[in-house]
Amino acid sequence: MKVRQIAAIVALLSAPYYAQACLADGGVDGAIFASPAGTFEVAVAFHQAQKQGEISRSNQANWLTVQFLLMQKLQAGYSNQVFDVTLFDMAGQHFYRLIGDGKQVRLLPHEIPNKDYAEVVVTDVDVLTAMVRGKLSFSQAQTLGVVFNAEVSTPFEHLMQKSFS
Repeated sequence: MKVRQIAAIVALLSAPYYAQACLADGGVDGAIFASPAGTFEVAVAFHQAQKQGEISRSNQANWLTVQFLLMQKLQAGYSNQVFDVTLFDMAGQHFYRLIGDGKQVRLLPHEIPNKDYAEVVVTDVDVLTAMVRGKLSFSQAQTLGVVFNAEVSTPFEHLMQKSFS
């Protein structure tokens, strides 16, 4: 029983670190004003693509699973590209920083960009879910408009195209 209590206390103590960084968690004041450019465009594009049967909401879109599968695909396609890009999940209102340092790709959850949000790639967890499941390519996602601003980093964009073709 004491082990469970200690685990619960440790989890609670570590929660503020993760909770402080995302819009939905209250990490940024004024979520509507703090949302990156493209957030509403992606929402509208997703709605249109959903109405046309191009994409659907996943009842099983678990970010931990999607992160794991995303990283597997990115590592498999990685060829020493250098980039530092922030992804924004518009549905969950979460930031994720993807860094390619020439040796490996890393994903850092809950990292708010230091600068303005001009260099943030906006998408949705359901878009990434469709991509990691092989139901949607990155190029298709860009064409549908459910990925916004991926061109902020050519190496990142090429890695996404290679990993999700």
